Amino acid sequence: MNLSGVNFEKANLENANLEKANLANANLKGANLKGMNLSDMNLAGANLEKSNLEKSNLENANLKNANLEKANLFQADLEEANLEEADLTSAVLHGANFTGAILKGANFGFVLLNRANLAGMNLAGARFSKAILRETNLAGAKLQNATLWDTHFENSNLENAVLTNAKISGAKFEGTNLKGADFRGAEFIGVHGNPHEREQSIRDQKAHIKSRGGIVD
Repeated sequence: MNLSGVNFEKANLENANLEKANLANANLKGANLKGMNLSDMNLAGANLEKSNLEKSNLENANLKNANLEKANLFQADLEEANLEEADLTSAVLHGANFTGAILKGANFGFVLLNRANLAGMNLAGARFSKAILRETNLAGAKLQNATLWDTHFENSNLENAVLTNAKISGAKFEGTNLKGADFRGAEFIGVHGNPHEREQSIRDQKAHIKSRGGIVD
């Protein structure tokens, strides 16, 4: 069923049968998709802003370049889903399953991902701005070229994570396991005070990462 580009804005689709539908570039802004089976579905480029995807099955779905800003993904199953370059700004992600998902280049601005399991995830080029990932498992995660602005990683596990060439400003790593985490080539940006104070802030950031077992140039 080809529904590419269709306008379902604010539609209630909770009990609709959309199995094997092509919803690429569809407008689903504010739509109710609660608990639906959307596995293997093509939602590339779809507008899902403020949509309700609570407990929906998005396993192996194609959400590349999808707009999920402020979407409700509470306890949604995103196993093996393709979220490359997807916009998840301010989305509700509590309890969501990202096992095996592709998160390369995704935007995680203002998201809450406490205690999430993102171990080994491909987050290369992902953008985290004022996101909260406390007690989150990012062991072995691929975060090269990622942007980490004012993001909280307190008490999280980043053991052996790859953060080469990442841009880091104001990130919080207190109590974080950084053993073997690779920060080589990362750009550390001081955010407060005069140039001297900013340089000292950068030195302090690097020293803290080294003290937690991280690898810094």
